[in-house]
Amino acid sequence: MRIALIQFPGSTHSEECVDAIKRAGLEPISYTWTQDTQPLHTFDGFLLSDGYSFGAYPRRGIRAALTPLMKQLKEQSDLGKPILGIGDGACILVEAGLVPGLEDNKPGVALITQRLADSCSIKNRLRLSNPYQRNAFTRYLSTDAVLSFSNAETIGQFVMTHVLSQEIKVQGLGIFTYYDEKIGNIAALANKNGNVLAMFTPLSPPDSDLIFRSIADYIQKGYRSNESIPLSYYPRPALLPLYRSADDIFPQLIPSPPSDPVLTAVGAILQDQGLVADVKRYTYEESRQPFPPSEATPLPPSGLCLLVKPKFSISQLSASDPCVIQEDVLWYFNSGCISMETLKSNLLSMNILFNPYTHDCYEYKG
Repeated sequence: MRIALIQFPGSTHSEECVDAIKRAGLEPISYTWTQDTQPLHTFDGFLLSDGYSFGAYPRRGIRAALTPLMKQLKEQSDLGKPILGIGDGACILVEAGLVPGLEDNKPGVALITQRLADSCSIKNRLRLSNPYQRNAFTRYLSTDAVLSFSNAETIGQFVMTHVLSQEIKVQGLGIFTYYDEKIGNIAALANKNGNVLAMFTPLSPPDSDLIFRSIADYIQKGYRSNESIPLSYYPRPALLPLYRSADDIFPQLIPSPPSDPVLTAVGAILQDQGLVADVKRYTYEESRQPFPPSEATPLPPSGLCLLVKPKFSISQLSASDPCVIQEDVLWYFNSGCISMETLKSNLLSMNILFNPYTHDCYEYKG
């Protein structure tokens, strides 16, 4: 039983995880993202592990989620093959829409990191949710199991609408919850068919063995093809309201250098998607006092401007995670090859610039 260890630039596979796969009687095989995707059908399961794929730019998981390899992986998921994402791999599954499994694999959640407060008495324990879905990853777990995960200063937090969270609770797709309820809710999220699981925090041995033994048992007894219907929740189309500064507000644009990794990553994604455009990135600030004329940075006269604003305060997010945008950012696009409406539609449909569950986006007119 062969498990493909999916390797993007910046991905890592810990020895602990590889050893746990072997102890379960599975054969781990490294599979780089540039390989011909056709042999994927020869594998029985897939692991997307931790690290920072593509440097976590423009945010964690999104660039890997848009690669042709992930399109092929979605097809393998439809065959019922088990796919486990840990850490960065969980972010990729979320951005690719493989969890929680909405219609057409539309992204329905965001995965951010949250600091563990010093007041949390139990920082490294998980338990099965009530109810929980009995799936490809829980076959060797007892209902009263308390599992340990590696000590960490941050944990993963799934962000979604209240309507979707209620459906996930009823279906039992939030497989694990944090033992200390002060630090969050869902610790691992599965799709409705039970063959894809996103878990930000890796379990420690020997508890991690139970996950991979469950996967081995699921493979041995035959895949269950993805005949189940998707979740009934369907996200609303992304709106793009107009943003104008108030008359008594003075905006300030601080341009990013051409070497800015977020800027270069967005340009690379557009190029990968066949979208040729000039891209600029600015930190956006507002003040009730005018900025000195020497600091003024005017926008180019024509093009598309999108303002991305976080829904959460900086204190709620982890400053150590480069995937988290903690400031207002203004993006400028222009192209002589495609219309601005076409470019805007592509930017919104692929969620390149922001995840709608953690950020708001506006069309900026100054």
